[in-house]
Amino acid sequence: MVRGGSSSDGSVHLYPHERALMEEAHRLRRADVSSPTAFHSWREALIPSLREALGVSAAFPSPAPRWTVLDEREDDGLVRRLLHVEIAPSLVMPVYVLHRAGLSSPRRAVVALHGHGGGGKDGVAGVMDLPEVEGAVGRYRYDYGKALARRGYVVFCPDLRGFGRRRLFPGDDLLGSDCLALQGGAISQGRSLLGEWIHDLVLLARVIKEVPPAGPGGIGVCGFSGGGLAALFFGIFEEKVEAVVVSGYFHSFRDAAYRTNLCACNMLPRVWRWVEMGDLGALLAPRLFIVESGTEDPLNGPRGIADVCEQVEYTKAAYRVIGMEEKFHHVIFEGGHRWDGDGVYPLLMEWFPPEVS
Repeated sequence: MVRGGSSSDGSVHLYPHERALMEEAHRLRRADVSSPTAFHSWREALIPSLREALGVSAAFPSPAPRWTVLDEREDDGLVRRLLHVEIAPSLVMPVYVLHRAGLSSPRRAVVALHGHGGGGKDGVAGVMDLPEVEGAVGRYRYDYGKALARRGYVVFCPDLRGFGRRRLFPGDDLLGSDCLALQGGAISQGRSLLGEWIHDLVLLARVIKEVPPAGPGGIGVCGFSGGGLAALFFGIFEEKVEAVVVSGYFHSFRDAAYRTNLCACNMLPRVWRWVEMGDLGALLAPRLFIVESGTEDPLNGPRGIADVCEQVEYTKAAYRVIGMEEKFHHVIFEGGHRWDGDGVYPLLMEWFPPEVS
């Protein structure tokens, strides 16, 4: 019988029991990389199950929603516009759009997604009107959206539900989040907070081609920490995504669960029984996929960077079996839980250049 661990004071600890349950049902639907045909069959079978777990409809909405420009300004060689995208009659998604000033030709678009603790889109776009956002940018190098715009991309930085200007109540702390409350309400109704993020991002993808100077064709997505989670699933479910960057979020579910500070927004019914992080990464093949990891990131779990490398091998096997291993990259830097970018930007610009050919 599986039991919890006990201590001299008579208390019983649940971790051994919970860990054993995860071991009993681990990767039950792991990626089949025995052949290209087997891999594609596995992918086609898993996607509908993931969609059901997310709690989203079988067909994402396809018409482009209405959007308006609320503000436009130029600073330090960059144009920044504030868009409101109408997700539903009573629901908007604020989005910063950044690009170099004076662009005369269309450029590729990248959606840059925030995680926790950075003020939503403000940190990613480098909008540091508030000192707490400036502090988060300094700690996590959060302004990667601005960095990508300087490199020639048209960058879309949205507030995900529960963050930034999309908190539950007016006046809520800009650096906080409502993940627990929103996830509890969503799960109770057969939905999920992650599914609602992906729903909104799919709608944003319909808007991008209408916003100059974003060009036609495929888009990229990048995200740090919880933004990496959103980027991963957005890439899985949006066919327009041609390049994905996940930073600070490619640890295993099994070892990270209960041991690291995993927010409620990470949770999906049954998914941890079916697959590991590396299996989800395999679903992106054959598109460009870059994983960035810090050697000292506590979210790597108790085994450290070895945990991440194990997941990377699961993904790499999928890219290898279809002959596209050169489209998958793992960038490791010395450091903790932050965006680094030094190894990411050159790869992204080589494989997904900002100029539209």
